[in-house]
Amino acid sequence: MIHEIETTRLLLRLFTPDDLIYLYRIYRDRQVMKYVGIGARTLTETEAVLYDRPLAATWFRHVGRG
Repeated sequence: MIHEIETTRLLLRLFTPDDLIYLYRIYRDRQVMKYVGIGARTLTETEAVLYDRPLAATWFRHVGRG
C-alpha cells in the first residue's frame, strides 16, 4: 500500500495526530467549509475525520484514476 506520494512541490500522506490543529483551523472556518457541503465542524468532529482510516484507504485506492 502507498503511504505517501511526493513531488518536488507536494507531499500527500496520511494524517497524523500532529495535523489535528491545522485540520481544525480549516474545518472550523465557515467561509471555507460552506463549499464542502456540511459546514463548519467542531474539534470533536475534526478528530473523527482525522482518525477515519477507511476514508484515507478509499483515497489511496483511487490514486492515479480519473
